[in-house]
Amino acid sequence: MVSRVKIIKNIAETYVSEIISIALGIIAGTILTILILPFNSFIVLILIIPGLLSVRGNTGGSFATRSSRDLIIGNFNKRTWFENVSATIILSSISGLLLGILSVLLNIIFLKIALIDSISLFFLPLITLTIEQIVSLPISTLFSYLVFKYGLDPNNIVSPIMTGIDDVLIILCFYLSLKLLGVP
Repeated sequence: MVSRVKIIKNIAETYVSEIISIALGIIAGTILTILILPFNSFIVLILIIPGLLSVRGNTGGSFATRSSRDLIIGNFNKRTWFENVSATIILSSISGLLLGILSVLLNIIFLKIALIDSISLFFLPLITLTIEQIVSLPISTLFSYLVFKYGLDPNNIVSPIMTGIDDVLIILCFYLSLKLLGVP
């Protein structure tokens, strides 16, 4: 039977993590509004954001969960970490390419707006996700390790907080990618 103290500890860890995640999500939305709204191509760009957030959430969440599992069961080492990073980058890249194809098709078929060239629109998700993964994966690894080292449950803390951190990162990386590609 699970002790009352363990239940309260789990609830407290999860609750605090969720509050932090929500606050970071609000910050990400504010940053999105400030940075992306001024672009002439905003109407096309705003269609990509949910896909980016979804891909980032799915791949980043899986990475954090696998890292937490490896720490808890004592299987965290260079090989498992490298396998985890490799799987995350491959999944993210494939998803970025698919999102790029979908973005181009949606723009050509439904929007028919020539504000962004198809090449830039195609590569925008891939570049954004690649930059975000380069920044996020080391942060997630370090955060998982520190949470575990201090006796907290990474499963309760890391995924929610990394969701918020990654929301902010993906918006900043999206903006950086727009600038790198010269999107109007």
